[in-house]
Amino acid sequence: MAQDQEDIDIAGGPSSDGDAPSPVVGGNDAAGSPTDNTCRGTAAVFEAIRMQGWSAIALPRELHVGVFAFVNPVWCLKPPLPSPLSGAVLQYHTELVIDCRSTQERTFWQRMTSQTAYELGKQMINLKCLIHRYPRTPDGAEGLPAGGNYFSPRWCRGTVIGLVEGHVQGRRAARVKEGPGTTMAEGSLKSLTFESVVIPHSGRHEMNQLNITNSEPFQVAVAPSHPINLPALTEDGKCKPI
Repeated sequence: MAQDQEDIDIAGGPSSDGDAPSPVVGGNDAAGSPTDNTCRGTAAVFEAIRMQGWSAIALPRELHVGVFAFVNPVWCLKPPLPSPLSGAVLQYHTELVIDCRSTQERTFWQRMTSQTAYELGKQMINLKCLIHRYPRTPDGAEGLPAGGNYFSPRWCRGTVIGLVEGHVQGRRAARVKEGPGTTMAEGSLKSLTFESVVIPHSGRHEMNQLNITNSEPFQVAVAPSHPINLPALTEDGKCKPI
């Protein structure tokens, strides 16, 4: 059924903070040490760079990894995920957009389990801005008056929750690893934005299907020892259509 977008009251804008990312805390492979995982992740990045044909560009190794992260959004990373490669590059991702507009991106997020989202979130320890773009019908969809829309705000909601909860746990682990003298702030996520975007040629049936796609959050076997806290979150408001 049609939904008034004013019912969802958490929104904001992208962060403009330009702080450099804190260092990654190992990979996500329990079989290896953090140092081993970091080395394997860096090696995987350089192999991917070689395959993309720009390894000859004269850049410091650390900058190579940062550039690779910049030109490869999460939905471009190859499965299986998480991986040593994702562990090496996701530390550089400060903005994440979960977007349903393109078929390729929509398919990527719909195939991701909320558990995988949680594990990837643990690698995104410097995340500052998360944008969730969920589906809506074109204006005046069948059965609605002119200007009316059907919305699917629950589309991939479980993925969003998993990523945020994983980010909180990953950043907490990074601070613990650095010890009492850590300079890493408790939180980095400053902005959560929820926006509705048009899926062409869609109607009520499509919205009903999308609204239950990946809508449930991942249930961890053991409850976290600390509550989920977002101390840096400063930008919120109403969601908006785009």
